[in-house]
Amino acid sequence: MNEDFKKVLKFLAKLPGIGKRSAQRIGFALLKMKEEEIKEFVASLINARANLKICSECFNYSQEKSCKICQDESRDKSLLCIVEEPDHLFYLETTKIYRGKYFVLGGLLTSEKEEVMKERIEKLIKKVKDDNLKEIIIALNPTTEGEATVHYLYDLLKEYNKKITRIALGLPFGSSLELADPITIAKAMEGRRELI
Repeated sequence: MNEDFKKVLKFLAKLPGIGKRSAQRIGFALLKMKEEEIKEFVASLINARANLKICSECFNYSQEKSCKICQDESRDKSLLCIVEEPDHLFYLETTKIYRGKYFVLGGLLTSEKEEVMKERIEKLIKKVKDDNLKEIIIALNPTTEGEATVHYLYDLLKEYNKKITRIALGLPFGSSLELADPITIAKAMEGRRELI
């Protein structure tokens, strides 16, 4: 196999959720593309990375100093959703359910990005103090580090007398009880709500 192609596969396999087999499928699919399409893809990737900025208000990815969500006057400024990374914000936005503002932590308490997160927590506290918030929604992954960060944030923010909630945890749609771990099942039971 061509050494350059092996290098492509190695880079593809570094992407989240992409293993060796998926990297191979993607790599071979890329080889089948027209040269103009490959050039356009590579140029788009280079431009996206070169033009990437971090929003000064919420730390989302942006092309300007302030992201489109922070600039959007129709968003509910009384709601603030805390997420770990910009891609989590993106996934929440795809649901089109939430219309408030966001705050990206940039990591979790026990992650290698702890220094970034500590700096951002100072800015989060300032935002909670200064903004007229009614509710703070914590939307972190239900991992050990995520849970530790949720409790840390709650202890840190409860003194500001804001309503603090967290997204429900539990079974994802389409899953089955026999495949779920006990913690997931317990969280699903605790987060249940009355049918109307």
